[in-house]
Amino acid sequence: MMFLVLEIQSTQHLDDCSQLSAWVNVSNQQDALLTLSEELSTQGWAITNIVECTKTLQDDYFPPCKSLDAFNEACEHHLALRFAAV
Repeated sequence: MMFLVLEIQSTQHLDDCSQLSAWVNVSNQQDALLTLSEELSTQGWAITNIVECTKTLQDDYFPPCKSLDAFNEACEHHLALRFAAV
């Protein structure tokens, strides 16, 4: 599982930016970025900066925790996204 923090920008409204936390159920950064690029482009977003990219395990989280919820969601659905306004 890869955990990434990204800065993203709307492809439709160039002044609309956000920060994104993503959990992607793949084993490396290249596959994670490919998966995210494809998913985000369908939602009208483009990656502008990679803030963090690291492998993560379920043991990295302590319940109850929203990040653990996202990790488990990605285990089940391959991907979990959490947007935050910048």
